[in-house]
Amino acid sequence: MESAVILAAARERGLAAIVVRGVSDTADQSLPLGLATLVDAGGQSRPARAVALILRRPALLGQAWALRRGTLLALTAVAVVVRELGETG
Repeated sequence: MESAVILAAARERGLAAIVVRGVSDTADQSLPLGLATLVDAGGQSRPARAVALILRRPALLGQAWALRRGTLLALTAVAVVVRELGETG
């Protein structure tokens, strides 16, 4: 995965490294079609596109909200681990 490159670079330089991942969905869930287009390559949201998509497919609103909830839970879990790692050194 993406973090393998970071870990390899750290290893080559003799640096300690760790990867902490948060998982926002289950293995049987997939990103609803169209939601990926609501963020550009730089990670910026596209509000006008989001409104247009929801108006065309209102059912996506519930799916997007569930994705948001899972993402926030995953980020919170990662933050807890990072904080604990920082406190223990």
